[in-house]
Formats: sequence, C-alpha cells, structure tokens
Amino acid sequence: MKCFILLMAALLSFSTLATDLCNLELDGRSFSNVEDPEEPQSSYYFKYVKRVDNVTISEQLFKSTPILSDFDYEECKSSLTELYFSSPETMVTYRALNTFEDSCDGGNSYGVIYDPNETIVGYIKDSDFYCSQDY
Repeated sequence: MKCFILLMAALLSFSTLATDLCNLELDGRSFSNVEDPEEPQSSYYFKYVKRVDNVTISEQLFKSTPILSDFDYEECKSSLTELYFSSPETMVTYRALNTFEDSCDGGNSYGVIYDPNETIVGYIKDSDFYCSQDY
C-alpha cells in the first residue's frame, strides 16, 4: 500500500511539474517566438535547435495523438515536421510535432509539444502554444 501511495504521489508531482513548465514557458507563446535559423536575433524567446521535415508516424500514433487526431491521417501523413527548440531560462529542449501543409491543416500549424521525457506538455493550434487541449 505504501508503494502505491508513493507511486501515485510521484505521478501527481510529475504531472504538476509538466503543467508548471508549460505555464511558465509555453502558454501564450507561439512558433514566432522560436528563432529563425536563417535570421538569428536576440529578440526570440526560444533558441532554435533543429527541424526535421517529412516526419513519418504510424496511423495508430497519429490517431492517438491529441490535436493531430482531429485531422485525416491520409491527408496529413506526409505533412508533419518536428521542431526542436530550447528555453534560455530552464535549458529544457522541447520537441514540437506539428502539421505544416495547407492541404492537411488549412494553412495553420497544429500539434503537440513534448518535453525531454517525451511527455506532452503543450498543444499547438494556429501556431500558438497552449497548456490545455481546451484552447
């Protein structure tokens, strides 16, 4: 019973930490806050790390990923990108998995943001970052 209580406390703490991290760094920001590697400037909040275009994920993963599951897999399966960016304050590197083709998303970017542990800590809608799916 003690192990169960400790496990639940740890999971609750981790969930709270992820929410706090999102509220601290992601909420209210957007892709426009990630530096452009072609034109690095100090006015960007996030540091660009790398971008991977044409990311392929399984239909099962696509349909189980919040936000992405709202779209048609066949229309979007070749329209995914990963953008890695880091916070200058916490040095945390995030990975955004998002749409980027008009034929998939109608001209906006949608997706999720993962922390280094591959836990979803944020959501992307119209290129803006949110801490909740209830944007």
